[in-house]
Amino acid sequence: MSFLGVFMAIPMKRQQINIDQLPFPSGLATAETLRAMHTKGGDAKLKARALALSALIGTLIGWFREAHARWMPWNLPGMYVPKWKIAGQPLERLTIGAELSLIMVGAGAIFGLRVGTSLLVSSLVCYGVLGPYVLNHEWVELNRYRQAWALWPGVGLLVTSGLTMFFMRWRTIVRAFSSLGRLLTGRRGGEQDPVAHVEAPQSWFVWGTLLSGAACVILGTLFFHIAWWMGILAVLVTFFLSLIASRATGETDITPTGAMGKITQLMYGVIAPGNMTTNLMTASLTGGAAIHSADLLTDLKSGYMLGANPRRQLIAQLFGVVAGTVFVVPAYILLIKPEEIGSDKWPAPAAQIWAGVARVLAQGLHALPQGATAGLMIGGAVGIALALIEDLVPKSLKKFTLSSTAVGIAWVIPAWNSISMFLGSLLAWIIFKSSQEKADRYTLAVASGFIAGESLIAVLIAALVAANVLSSG
Repeated sequence: MSFLGVFMAIPMKRQQINIDQLPFPSGLATAETLRAMHTKGGDAKLKARALALSALIGTLIGWFREAHARWMPWNLPGMYVPKWKIAGQPLERLTIGAELSLIMVGAGAIFGLRVGTSLLVSSLVCYGVLGPYVLNHEWVELNRYRQAWALWPGVGLLVTSGLTMFFMRWRTIVRAFSSLGRLLTGRRGGEQDPVAHVEAPQSWFVWGTLLSGAACVILGTLFFHIAWWMGILAVLVTFFLSLIASRATGETDITPTGAMGKITQLMYGVIAPGNMTTNLMTASLTGGAAIHSADLLTDLKSGYMLGANPRRQLIAQLFGVVAGTVFVVPAYILLIKPEEIGSDKWPAPAAQIWAGVARVLAQGLHALPQGATAGLMIGGAVGIALALIEDLVPKSLKKFTLSSTAVGIAWVIPAWNSISMFLGSLLAWIIFKSSQEKADRYTLAVASGFIAGESLIAVLIAALVAANVLSSG
């Protein structure tokens, strides 16, 4: 599954990074951190200082918010939510508030005001308008609006917008399949790619996908009794959903792994009704491969910014898959007991959601919450419309359009995530308007520091919790 995601990222890299220039905020942050550490000169020193200071701020905020222990004098609150209500529903239930985290603020500063505004507008429609309506009509449980209902319109929007943008670039698709045809027949094209010697060749995509895909099908048949043709279908669907997930990561720094898995679950709820094992394992294939494609493209974005060799990066990623498998599987067996999954110790919320969806779909699509099927179809129609608008409007007007990917993402994440990212994008825009020179010099460095500092301290806190030095909360 991991190998499949890595190999599927090969054709996506050229389009999303080289041509579309998607930001991949975490990749940009990593590149900026490395550049600041190794570049000399006055301007580089200023950027390095800004990055170090912002990383320190992110580290301190992350520590005092998440590090819980008896010897800690106090902790910062995780978020601020006003005690207001919308149509009788408290804002906390609707996830409308401001979280005390600089990661999302930094990501928003990197991807800009257009995406940030799209997230804000969409989240307000989702949680401020439809949320109270759905909850007041008791279509879902009070605390499960996002997981049980809002997810479906968001998934529909993400899938149709992603596929529409993919097929609108039909010339790129034709060229890609032409190159694959030449590869399989042994013929060469007339025009040589000037960077072909450093890019991962198409042959790696073809043979890597065939071999890893075949392995997934065989293992699924042997261990989980998934029909071979269902396994092949899952591999084919995985490519398109990985494409959508990686584009979402490129624009918003959020990989909608769960949302992509839900599409597979929905599809196999129709194809194999009542078979929860097939439903879960095919969704796991889709979600796992999608997140590996997105992670590799994030790394390739860092390399692209720094002039690294993408072919060597991909080889390193393959070794990383092997190393991760060798260490993670034994660690999981040692640390986690199956009966504790879903408990307070190991809540595994994503796994519980997937299992819940599998149980629902085992009873057929009619078991979806009231209005969810209509929401899925309406979301799909909106996704097509937004993608067409993005592609057809003149470049000078594109900044005034909504990002279809961001609009869809806002339905599968809490509203406070979207609000924080909007605030980051707004702050970066204000700085740019006041002084473009300062914005060019400091915005990316400061945003990268916020992301790096808070992310690294989160890893340290998790390690200290595992060692029982800190409590889990």
